[in-house]
Amino acid sequence: MKTNPQLLVVLMLGTILSHSALAGSSVSIRQVGEGNRSEVRQTGQSNNAVIEQDGDDNLATLLQSGDANDAKLEQHGESNAADVRQDTGNLSQQLQAGTGNGMTLIQGSENFALQYQIGNDNHAHMEQNGIANNGSEMQLGNSNSLSLIQNGNGLSATLGQTGDGKALSVIQNGDDAAIEIQQR
Repeated sequence: MKTNPQLLVVLMLGTILSHSALAGSSVSIRQVGEGNRSEVRQTGQSNNAVIEQDGDDNLATLLQSGDANDAKLEQHGESNAADVRQDTGNLSQQLQAGTGNGMTLIQGSENFALQYQIGNDNHAHMEQNGIANNGSEMQLGNSNSLSLIQNGNGLSATLGQTGDGKALSVIQNGDDAAIEIQQR
């Protein structure tokens, strides 16, 4: 039996949207190009997910397991991968532009995260374990690696890298602390 892949995608998307609408949540997926894949799972209520993929062979995975999460993920280019996991009351925005970039984001409760990668073969990781943390990661260039782990409440971190082949890893522990690092 021959199947129509476009019809299958429409049916799968319709199933996702129907499931989300029942829980008061929403999903929007826009794909331009070939071989792009998106997976969104929402098990809570009042969640919002937006994924935009423009290019080829990009992969986006988004899991919202609690209530009142808001995530926007944009991928422009080829072979980029992103994995976002949100628990409750989180806000996140990710942008990948280039080729072969990878990013992960894990959020606990009521956190804000911003991740930007422009270039090729960059990797970013962020974990927010706690409440009311604010994290920003920005990379411009190629073959960079950036990691931020926040363990506590009310933490703020802004990390940036410009250039090629740079690596930066920060672990923030405690409550109500702030750090800013720019590496060029």
